[in-house]
Amino acid sequence: MPRYELKDGSSNKFWQIDVDGDSFTTTYGKIGTTGQSKTKSFASATESKKKSDALIAQKTKKGYKLVGGATKASTKKVAAKKAAPKKAAAKKPAKESTAAKKAPAKEGGSDGPWQRYVYNDGESKKFWEVTFDDSSFSVRYGRLGTDGRITRKDASDANQARGLAQKAAAAKVKGGYKLMGGELPEVKGPSEAINKKMVALIEKNPDEESNYLAYADWLQDQGDPRGELIMVQHGLASKPKDKKLLKVEQQLLSDYSEHFWGALAPYEEMLDELEWSMGFLKRAKIRTTYELCPGFGSKDKTIPFAEALQLFLDLTSSRFLQGLTLGIENFEDNSYGAAIEVLAKTKHKTLKQLYIGDFHCEETELNWSHAGPLEPLCKGLPMLEELVVRSGGLSGGKLAFPKLKSFTAISGEIGPKTLGEFAAAKWPKLETFSVQLGRDINNAKALAALEPVFKGKGLGKLKHLGLGNYHATDDLCTALAAAPVMKQIETLDLSQGTMGDDGAAALVAASKRIGKLSQLDVSENYLSDEGISSLKSIASDIDASDQEDDGGDPEDRYISAYE
Repeated sequence: MPRYELKDGSSNKFWQIDVDGDSFTTTYGKIGTTGQSKTKSFASATESKKKSDALIAQKTKKGYKLVGGATKASTKKVAAKKAAPKKAAAKKPAKESTAAKKAPAKEGGSDGPWQRYVYNDGESKKFWEVTFDDSSFSVRYGRLGTDGRITRKDASDANQARGLAQKAAAAKVKGGYKLMGGELPEVKGPSEAINKKMVALIEKNPDEESNYLAYADWLQDQGDPRGELIMVQHGLASKPKDKKLLKVEQQLLSDYSEHFWGALAPYEEMLDELEWSMGFLKRAKIRTTYELCPGFGSKDKTIPFAEALQLFLDLTSSRFLQGLTLGIENFEDNSYGAAIEVLAKTKHKTLKQLYIGDFHCEETELNWSHAGPLEPLCKGLPMLEELVVRSGGLSGGKLAFPKLKSFTAISGEIGPKTLGEFAAAKWPKLETFSVQLGRDINNAKALAALEPVFKGKGLGKLKHLGLGNYHATDDLCTALAAAPVMKQIETLDLSQGTMGDDGAAALVAASKRIGKLSQLDVSENYLSDEGISSLKSIASDIDASDQEDDGGDPEDRYISAYE
């Protein structure tokens, strides 16, 4: 078997060819590996020899050098094969003889599953047949009335072989061929193909299109429909309203639903706000439905939220997910503890944005839910850059997010212990810290818990500070007026609280220490027109909309969100 190698500094590859009568097998890959093999069959040994010689010429022209095997021996082998049909010429034509070796026992296929297509436009009359088995698929094609030619392609299993056969048949139908007989029986669907090296490249830079396109080529060679989905969605990125591409995209997602959704397919309705990009999900929301929620569901089979989340994260479709939102977890006891434990074990390498608790009042009240502790997320999601947690009960633990840029906690009743855990967290790249403090937290304990934030300890990149929905906003303003962190803050959010003119006066009095804010949000507070006007000395852009009226009694001030 002739073996050729190419070594030019950047390449270290081999290529070899084994000619066997009317077919030949090529094996190629990196030196030191077993490589990949492909077999091609032809109508005669002469044509097989001609094609193999042409391939050898191409390889040597590219710089491949013969390092083993003997082309002469190979030629003699072919010559011996050529002599055989001549002896049988009186009984059977040579063309029939070579085709008979590969031709199916019955019209249109081998002993396995088959389909036969015919093209007849009056001038051109052709046939095309496809078969597949456990490890390959083959096609026989040519003019009607002849035995035609046969080509064969290896596959990893019957699922992939059928996928390749279906794809090839679909192309023929698109070209005008009509099905004349046979059927391809149902199997589980095309195999899931994984190339670990290509996956690692995408995980390292999930926004680089060229890595997806290279993966698409490889996936298509394996018969995985995701390869075609990547190409279609790549086209939609530049032509989002292209009707033809949109139709093909929907057809792929429909035809290969189980392939793309796996074990989650029966619960696909739990997914919402899906954003596909280059064949994979970029963002998604998962939430339970009333029909699927254990204890409520009207369906025969319900599923716990955490179990569904695990199935979703295990999907190849979510492998490069960048944004995830968790909606309603349970309609009775809405707790995200189990879901957080699932996320903690994923070690997802591309997830950058996480929103826990995106539900509305018709599903459950804010203060009837619980999220925490959040500490396990630190190990499971090292790439996290944005975290939003919305829940009545919150707990943090020891938090350390090395790449987190934005943290938001939305609650109606946060406790001083949890507030202290948030304030003392280690997030060296944090730019946004926003917490709704609530109505029941002790004022003195809350201000003491926030001391690390006021000092700007470990928060050198912090630019936005949000301390809203607080029942003692005037006291908070006094603390902020003396806080060193205010020298670096560019935007400040004190909305939905109880701020009056006294709080405004405290901030204005410290204007020289605070510096000029680009934005100040004091909406839904208790400021007078004079108080609002005074704040213009410390902020260029002020939102003071929807001010409340306490009737002249500060004791009648209430925060905006506490249910």
